[in-house]
Amino acid sequence: MGGTWIKYLNSAAQFFPMKTSTLFIALLFLFSAAFAFSASDYVYPSEQASSITSVDFKLASAPSSSFTLVTLSGSPIFLLKDGEPVRETAKLTSYIGEYYQSLYPSSDELSELKGYFIDFNKSRDKEVPLFKGSPTKYKPETMCRQSTGLASIGMCDSQSRCNALAGMICTLYEGTNCDPNALGNAIFAYAKAVGALDKQSTAAFAALNSMDSTNMNDKLTILTGTIQPMKDAADALKHSVLRLPTTDGDICAAGACRYGQSCWAECSQLLSICPSEILDVAKLDSATTKMTSIQLRIANLAQPEVAARQLALATNDRISYKQNAALASDYGAKYSALKSKYSATLEKAQNVTSLVDDPQLSEKFSALTSAGEAIELAISSKNFAQIDSQLSKYSSASEALKVSLARPNITASYDVAANAQDDAGDALLQASWSVNPASSNELSDYNKLVQRMRNLDGNFQPPLTNSQYANLTANYARLSSDAKQFLASSRSPQELAMGVGTTVSATSVDGAMSIMNTVVPVTFKARQQFSPVVLPVVLLLTDASVLSIILVVFVFSLIYMRHFFSSKIVLACWIGIVVLFTGFVLVGSLGLFYAMQNSSISTFGDFYSQVKNSPKAIIIVDPTGADEGAKASMLSCADTIKSQLRALNNITSSQYVMSGSICTLDGKALSSAACADIPNLPIFNLKYSALKNSVQFTVVAEDEATITGNGSYYTRCDIGNVLN
Repeated sequence: MGGTWIKYLNSAAQFFPMKTSTLFIALLFLFSAAFAFSASDYVYPSEQASSITSVDFKLASAPSSSFTLVTLSGSPIFLLKDGEPVRETAKLTSYIGEYYQSLYPSSDELSELKGYFIDFNKSRDKEVPLFKGSPTKYKPETMCRQSTGLASIGMCDSQSRCNALAGMICTLYEGTNCDPNALGNAIFAYAKAVGALDKQSTAAFAALNSMDSTNMNDKLTILTGTIQPMKDAADALKHSVLRLPTTDGDICAAGACRYGQSCWAECSQLLSICPSEILDVAKLDSATTKMTSIQLRIANLAQPEVAARQLALATNDRISYKQNAALASDYGAKYSALKSKYSATLEKAQNVTSLVDDPQLSEKFSALTSAGEAIELAISSKNFAQIDSQLSKYSSASEALKVSLARPNITASYDVAANAQDDAGDALLQASWSVNPASSNELSDYNKLVQRMRNLDGNFQPPLTNSQYANLTANYARLSSDAKQFLASSRSPQELAMGVGTTVSATSVDGAMSIMNTVVPVTFKARQQFSPVVLPVVLLLTDASVLSIILVVFVFSLIYMRHFFSSKIVLACWIGIVVLFTGFVLVGSLGLFYAMQNSSISTFGDFYSQVKNSPKAIIIVDPTGADEGAKASMLSCADTIKSQLRALNNITSSQYVMSGSICTLDGKALSSAACADIPNLPIFNLKYSALKNSVQFTVVAEDEATITGNGSYYTRCDIGNVLN
């Protein structure tokens, strides 16, 4: 049987334009109908399957079949015949009409309903004693109508007419405390309540007596509308000012209400001329329950064709929904597979188009986006007529976009411009470290460079065209060159001499420490202690050596060239030359000593060259005085320096955190002595200061950059950004 089914599917696919997968889903749905029908499979996402109920029944017109009416939250959604949903409106009209006719209330049910209204109406004149314990009983409504004159004169339908009636009654009782206004108000309220009961009772019994299968819904609606007005009227009689409160349950009965209680406002106004009337309102509640039960059963009794059309629409909509849900799932999976296949292409296109304004690429990317939106709309709207073509367009657009992205150097213009921007920024940063705050000319020239940088950065708003990036690159390059020229021109002759001193000092200290290290290991602490002594010692030794050579040359020349110096003039000239040369040596040594003594502050270039040539560096974080936010910024800046060093020359680094007597190395606690013995490597020393931001470099005693600043300064982390 399975082979026959597949053969049928393959042959059917040849005669229908629908794709095989779509046809398979449709046929599979029809094939599945042969199995047990489950209404819960047809529930919409916003509905709950737990709200489904069903009722089984038989019909005389189809005695051999079983029927099931399936409802969701009380609304019919399927009529099943022998387990299969009936979808034709004509059949539904016949079956539903016959079913609703079977639900028509029996004569006993209608008599029960009518009896509730009769019993309530009887309670209006149920005999009660006028006084508690009196053997004589009265019909309360009849007696009250007689006592107020309503029985003989008729119902007063306005306040003025009721006041006139009250005036006549008070005239009969002249000499008593009869107040016509109070009595008139009480009679008018009573007349309205009794009149409402008469009106609603008449309407109720008229509806009951004319009810049949063609108008039952309308008549039940009329009956339902009489319930609340009759309850309101019964409540008004219960609290009538005319009553004598002798009936059990009356809130104003003797001893039930006292002065100061909430009931006293009502009970103190009673005129006591009519028996209490407490009607049997429970009968109205029973009538309501009965009518609700009947209405739920025969809601569509009068118009079975309308109910059938609604049921047919609900049935077909839900069946189509399930079919479309299966198709949506199938096409959704296909679309997801395509998106997954080209996800890398799409991601790259998004990145590239956010950087470069390339018309060709933008066109391809837009075509792909439009194809994807069309597919998503088709799936969400369950409109699958063109979806196979749309999937094909999406695949073709993805391939075209992939080819466009494969062009070489597609983002090269952006990359070059970004690098030029970084170079210009680094050059400006280095320039800022060399500006003399006391020189207005330097400050003015530097501020002009900064303004040029800001203008260029304002124009650097990707995506831009290649020509725009080329223009930015050229401008950034000129700015970088100008910044470097500014840096060179801002160094005074004295600073240039300091640069020579720095070189000589660093070389001297490194040479001396290397010689000492061959004899005994030189720690970082020892290097700091001995480096200040090394410079004058080296100069003294150098000067002594040079002067010794001069002296030897002078003496030997006098001994071996006596005949040449026999002339006093020649001898005087030779002595003058030696003295002059000796003076030059001494003056040069003093100048060099001065330069070396003042060479402790170096430039970023000096420090940077040491860092690049070192395989490792040290980062020291001293957050003393910093709050938690500033400390976090300092540690973040340390991480930036570490990553930039790794990117620079794969330089590794160790991080010390020193706070008072507490010291850690890469997160591990160390003793104070161990922390003091730092390896002789380039050092980035980060210190906190709320008052000033500064950077100083030295490459003499040690290669060290000392950075001082507040939390905002470390958040910017200039020293880290300028490294690479």
